[in-house]
Amino acid sequence: MKGIINPDVSLLLLIGICISAVAIGITDFLTYRIPNILIIIFVSCTILFEIMYRKQYVCEYILSCTLFFTIYFIIFKHIGGLGFGDVKFAAAIGLLLGFSGAFAAVIAATATAIVYALGLYAKSIIKKQEKNFRTIKIPYGTFLSAGAVFVFLMRQMYFL
Repeated sequence: MKGIINPDVSLLLLIGICISAVAIGITDFLTYRIPNILIIIFVSCTILFEIMYRKQYVCEYILSCTLFFTIYFIIFKHIGGLGFGDVKFAAAIGLLLGFSGAFAAVIAATATAIVYALGLYAKSIIKKQEKNFRTIKIPYGTFLSAGAVFVFLMRQMYFL
């Protein structure tokens, strides 16, 4: 990790990012909500990590955050199916991973969420409780969290 001022602080930030992302995923899975405090912790650790480690790319990561917020906000407002916590978390993932990393995380999250939804739909058909596919509730933040942690850890392991 070149350019890091203090490796111990960097490791704590990496752990904070991963733990807060996992906490977001678990909380969303259990309650279908993403608490603001977890988003604040995630974003705070991300900003500190960006300042310490990737200072020269901060503008790119801020633009990525803005782009993902805009895309998810449009989906939230006009299409539906997402909560505002998902919008904020997608923006935070854009801040953490930049455009290419966040795009990979979102693709992975969406693909696994679709498989999960199809499994729930198949289960409802088997139990003869047929539901409309659009009414199935999915904790999308859980899948965003898994995709983001996976991409983030892969980057830390292989692209240093």
